[in-house]
Amino acid sequence: MIHFFRKIREKLLAQGKITNYLVYASGEVVLVVLGILIALYINNWNETRKNEIANKQLLVQLKEENTLNIHDLQQDLEYRDTINATLYAFHQFLKKEEIENKPEELRSYLTAMLRATSYGPANNYLKKYISSNTGSNSYLATQLIKLDMDQSFLKTISTKALDFKFEKYYDYLASDIDFETMEIHSFDKLKKLEFQNNVILLESIEEGVLDKFEDTFAQQKLVDSLITLELD
Repeated sequence: MIHFFRKIREKLLAQGKITNYLVYASGEVVLVVLGILIALYINNWNETRKNEIANKQLLVQLKEENTLNIHDLQQDLEYRDTINATLYAFHQFLKKEEIENKPEELRSYLTAMLRATSYGPANNYLKKYISSNTGSNSYLATQLIKLDMDQSFLKTISTKALDFKFEKYYDYLASDIDFETMEIHSFDKLKKLEFQNNVILLESIEEGVLDKFEDTFAQQKLVDSLITLELD
C-alpha cells in the first residue's frame, strides 16, 4: 500500500502537477492521522474493557469478603442486643443481693460479662477496590469508603472494650476466680465498690460498641445490595 501511494506521488511530481500533488499529499496526511486515531481508539477501548473486567472481578471478591463480615456480625447479634441489659442487671445484683448465697446466678452473670469480643473484619478487597477507584464519585464508591471507616472504628472501640475487660476483670479477679471452671474462691473483690463501678464503666463502653456495631452491620448490608445491583 505504501509502495502504491509512493508511485502516485512520484508520477504527479514528474508531470509537474504541484497543485494536484499538494491535494493528494494532504489527503495522505489525513488518512495517516485517521489511522492513528482509530488505532488509539481501539487501544483505549481495549484498555477500558480490561479495566471493566478487572473491576467486576474485584467486585465479586469484595462481595464474598463482605458476606463473610456480615456473617461474623450476625453471630454476635444476640450477644450485642442483650449485653447492656445483662450488665445493668449484674450491677443491681451486686448491690442488692447476698452474692454468696446465689453462686449459680453469679456465675451466669460473670460468664456473660467476661465474654471477650473484638472485631477485625476482612478488608483486603475493600481497600483494594477503594484504591483502584480513587476519585470516583459514584454512590457505591462513597458507601465503600464509609464502610471502611465504620469497620475501622468498630475495630478500635471493640478492642478498647476487650482491653478494659482484661485489665479490670480478668486481671483484677484472677486471684479470686478460676476462669476455666468458674469456681469462685473468694467474694471479696466482687463486693468492692471499685468492681461495681467498673461494671458501670463497661456498660458505657459496650453501649458505644453496640452503636458502632449496628452502624457497621447496616452499612455492610447496604454495600451488599449495591454490589449486587452493580453486578447484575
